[in-house]
Amino acid sequence: MDLKENERIDDLEYKGLKIKNIELKAEGGISKLTATIENKSGEDYSGEKVNIVFENKDGTEYARLEAVIPAVDNQKTNEIDAGTTADIANAYEFKIETAE
Repeated sequence: MDLKENERIDDLEYKGLKIKNIELKAEGGISKLTATIENKSGEDYSGEKVNIVFENKDGTEYARLEAVIPAVDNQKTNEIDAGTTADIANAYEFKIETAE
């Protein structure tokens, strides 16, 4: 089941990385977020733990997912593949925050 029915989840930028080809899917009770990370920042990115914050259409937060953005060398790509049992089917938008 493709959860991108809300036609909103756009590409986004995080610390000079472009997050694109974003897909939300449900498989066997697990909601998965996959995306391509493209690094055109001019520097290698070493990777880090982040929080992906899912929002409703009105901008209110309703779910958080801990994930790791993997290392991406300059001018290269990598993938995010994160899953949760939380219901993110109504994701209108999400943002990425540095985990503390």
